[in-house]
Amino acid sequence: MKIVLIEPAASEANVYSKLHMPLLGPIYLGTILKNKGHKVEIYNEDIHRPDYSKLNADIIGISILTSTAKRGYDIAKKFPKEKVIIGGVHASLLPDEALQFARQVVVGEAEEVIAGIVDGSIKDAIVYGKPIQNLDNLPHPDFSLIKGYRFPGLIMSVSTSRGCPFDCTFCSVTKMFGREYRFRSAENVIEELLSRRRSSFFFCDDNFTANPQRTRALLGLMIKHKIRNWTCQVRCDAAKDDELLSLMARAGCNVVCVGFESINLKTLQAYQKKQTIEDIVNAIRSFHRKKIKIHGMFVLGSDNDNESTIWDTLKFAIKQKIDTIQMMILT
Repeated sequence: MKIVLIEPAASEANVYSKLHMPLLGPIYLGTILKNKGHKVEIYNEDIHRPDYSKLNADIIGISILTSTAKRGYDIAKKFPKEKVIIGGVHASLLPDEALQFARQVVVGEAEEVIAGIVDGSIKDAIVYGKPIQNLDNLPHPDFSLIKGYRFPGLIMSVSTSRGCPFDCTFCSVTKMFGREYRFRSAENVIEELLSRRRSSFFFCDDNFTANPQRTRALLGLMIKHKIRNWTCQVRCDAAKDDELLSLMARAGCNVVCVGFESINLKTLQAYQKKQTIEDIVNAIRSFHRKKIKIHGMFVLGSDNDNESTIWDTLKFAIKQKIDTIQMMILT
């Protein structure tokens, strides 16, 4: 069968409209289906937008975030409904909405159900995916399936874990991947890194240092194989482990993207973030002492925020010398 997977274009309000890093979900699914003998094409609209009037396929799969859902539904309407399958975070949280535009909607992780959906053995309108227990069993994502993905020097995304035991109220991670941490082995990750011909990597795990023992093993292998120039996402509490920070610096970590979320203590409590303003300040100083730059991520718009919160956040970022920031609207 011919299968086309599509990641709709991000709106200008979304960070991915400026950073063209394709979602890994469609690439994992495309790789699995390719390995089962299907002809697969992946289109990321921020990289290459096809002429949909000439796109012929047996199945159209669309992966949507909230920021790309409207565009995703517009794409779905270009094809017969019986050909369309929709998944992704937004569809997982609002499956009945997505089902208006597709024959089937996948909730959660789709790797173990996608083959059955494609061959017709799974016929449910809303298909509940199964969390992958052994992530080492997944194939390495085949980025060559993405049309137009040939730019030298692009930052390549790598996923080494799923899930999160924290349950911050604003966050969709636990709704999508659950509260149980699952990790690829350090050896499996390094095998993928060595196979990529890229000068820089982005570890898109929601908390790269969640399992310090596994992280130390991976960093040791990265030092051994001289893999440097990478970015990851962490919580403030990572900065409390000075030995781990030193190892990250030795392994060539350039930037940490830290979920500070807010400098309004009431907002942090409402988010159930389990961190204080003091934790944020200490984390900034600890990373900077190791010469690691900080991309501070904030979520604005809780019931405890007001207009002054925005300016207070900006002043705080300047005073604490955060290298770059992003301010996202609570959605």
